[in-house]
Amino acid sequence: VAPHPASDQECAATFLDLFTEAVRCRVRSDAPVGSTLSGGLDSSSISCLAAQLLRESNQQRLHCFSATFSSLPPAMFTRIDERPYMKAVLEACAPVEHELRADQLHPFLTLPEDLRSAGQPFFGPNMYIHNGMYDLAERQGIKVLLDGIDGDSVVSYGFERLPQLLLTGRWPSLVRETIGLKAVSASRQSLFRLLWQYGLKPVLMALTERIGPERYWRPSAQSQRVALLRADFKRRACVDDLLQRHRCRMQLP
Repeated sequence: VAPHPASDQECAATFLDLFTEAVRCRVRSDAPVGSTLSGGLDSSSISCLAAQLLRESNQQRLHCFSATFSSLPPAMFTRIDERPYMKAVLEACAPVEHELRADQLHPFLTLPEDLRSAGQPFFGPNMYIHNGMYDLAERQGIKVLLDGIDGDSVVSYGFERLPQLLLTGRWPSLVRETIGLKAVSASRQSLFRLLWQYGLKPVLMALTERIGPERYWRPSAQSQRVALLRADFKRRACVDDLLQRHRCRMQLP
C-alpha cells in the first residue's frame, strides 16, 4: 500500500484495498455472519462488501439486521425513514433479512448495563437500539456481527475543520462548508452566527489563551459549566485538571 497516494484515484483505490481486507478478515467464520443495516453509508458499504465476499467464498448468506420505527407519527417518521436506502442494499445483497421494531423498545432498558460497560457517563442516547439488534443477532445464532456504528466520526474532520480553513486563508471553502453545515443540520442559526461560533470564535479563544491566559481567561465561565457537579465528584474526577488539559488542546499550534 502506498504510504502517500499521489492522486484522488489512488487514494480511493488504497482505501478500497484496506476496507476490503478489513471486512474479509472478519467474515472468515464457520458460524453465521451478520451485519447491521441502517441505510447509511457506513453500514450499507459493509453489508454490500460482506455479502459479496461471502458469495465469492461459497459460504452462507449474510444476515442483515435493521431497526425500524413504523409506529411513529407520519410527520416524524418521514424525517427518519431510511427504508428506501435499506431496500436498495437488500436488493443488491440478497441477505437474510431481520427487522427490529425499535419503536417498541424502552430507551432506558439497558442503561445500567451500558454504564457498567463504559465505566463512565457516555454520549450515546441510541445505544439501546444497537443492544436490541445485538440481542436479536444472538438469538439467530450469529457469531460474527459487523457494525458501521459511528463511522462518520472516523472520516469526518469535525468542527475543527472550519478554524483550519479560516487560518489557512481558504475562506471560500470556509463559507461553503458552513453553508453545508447549516443545510445538513437544518440549523435555525444564521450563516454569520455559525461562522462565528465554529470558525472565528475558537480561533479568538485560542489566541487569547496564548496572549495571556491568566489575564484573559475567565474562570467564572468554566466554573458555571461544572457548577452542577458535586464537590467530591469533581475531586475524584479531577475536573480542574481536565479543564486545564482542554484549554491546552484548544491552543493554536
